[in-house]
Amino acid sequence: MVCASDFSICKLNEITTDFSRWGRKASCLSEIVKAGLPVPQGLVIGTEWFKKYSSKCFRNKNEKAFEGLLVDLQNSIYSSGGWKEIAESSIIARSSATLESKVGVSFSGIFESTIIEDSNKIIDAIKKVWDSTNNLEIKNYIKLHKVSFNIEMAIILQTLVTGDYSGIVHTKDVITGDKDKIFIEYEDWRLGAVVNGNGLSESIKIDKISGDIIGEIKKHNVIYIMNELFKLSNKCEDLLGGPLEIEWVSDHDQIWIVQTRFLE
Repeated sequence: MVCASDFSICKLNEITTDFSRWGRKASCLSEIVKAGLPVPQGLVIGTEWFKKYSSKCFRNKNEKAFEGLLVDLQNSIYSSGGWKEIAESSIIARSSATLESKVGVSFSGIFESTIIEDSNKIIDAIKKVWDSTNNLEIKNYIKLHKVSFNIEMAIILQTLVTGDYSGIVHTKDVITGDKDKIFIEYEDWRLGAVVNGNGLSESIKIDKISGDIIGEIKKHNVIYIMNELFKLSNKCEDLLGGPLEIEWVSDHDQIWIVQTRFLE
């Protein structure tokens, strides 16, 4: 099934690679799902909802219609085909902007991601992610990178995965630029060290050709995880064309790819 309506809310595996409609992050994740790689279940809210929400003309002319839009959005989420598959778990609302993950302007870690523990708060979480398009950090990033296009945003509503470890795989060495090396940062999932940038994470490199680990692994139980990440990251790069930045979570022996973007 492929979603056809402009105001669609679709499963990750139902969307196309139309970046203007689904954003780059969701489109990339969809391709990974379709390839049979491990990605948590999720829904995608298309950019048409954001366009309507962010229209000052729409807001100013009819506040009642604006509130009605949010009610329609909530009802559309609850009635969508994939809602029941994620409704019983905690959910995270992630950005999928039209320019996000584009080579040269990744917008890495700039837009909000919001955890939803209560489904009645889902619209508040979506608004928080949408509203992050106007924060000062975004404006400075746009100015620095001379971005000349308007930002439009889809939203990914994804099952929140918890586990033992989490981190980021860079499918090239981000320190030296060597494309024959994979650079992996990791830490205890509860600390969120890598994603939050608090400097507590550990890192290793893996040779893409041989699969040999370069550097010391201080936690012996992560060797299996590193070997699995080596395989998964190579598959993702072959599928999407790299180099990529892949955010992951491990739950015992299961590795989940939660989001990916192109490296700058």
